[in-house]
Amino acid sequence: MITIKKNFFYSLLFPLFFLFNTSSTAQDTCDFQIQLEPDINLDLGDSVQLYLAISVPSSSIESVSWSPDSTLSCNDCLDPFASPTENVCYIAMVTDTSGCTLSDTVCIFVQPVAINNLDRSETIVLFPNPSFDYLTVASDIHTLSAIKIFNAFGQLVHIIPEPDKHLQVIRVSELDVGIYYLEAHMENYFARKKFVKH
Repeated sequence: MITIKKNFFYSLLFPLFFLFNTSSTAQDTCDFQIQLEPDINLDLGDSVQLYLAISVPSSSIESVSWSPDSTLSCNDCLDPFASPTENVCYIAMVTDTSGCTLSDTVCIFVQPVAINNLDRSETIVLFPNPSFDYLTVASDIHTLSAIKIFNAFGQLVHIIPEPDKHLQVIRVSELDVGIYYLEAHMENYFARKKFVKH
């Protein structure tokens, strides 16, 4: 069963969708669009509702599925509640009645309650994003001490234990096409950013 949030959520979201959409070009071949909210920082033990906006009426949608679904309240609805105990990226897949399927990803970063004041994600910059061959990580304020890259399933796929202090170039050409997130450790702080590998 598909549930629809109030119309005002979608009417506010879809003008922004076209400004910030970083999904693959496969979305251009379907007659509808989908959009998940930005990534979320969540205190350990808390829950959050995920909102999936779809640009067509529910009668045009054949199915909705989420994965992984073990920490979700439902795996076939638009707006499940998530209660993860560790970092995770959820993938929502939507298929319309003509058989066209789109997907989008939202990552949740789970923090011990006392650690949120150590988040310095605004102090690093990733470019270019999307990236094809190389990704640059820059931090003018803090010294980089380690860099980790995780895939959309939360699996560690690359680590740089001793990066350059303020500017590190990372070769990402061997990574599969998809959505990743980078975790930078900086002295006593950390930062997380999502990037797209094309």
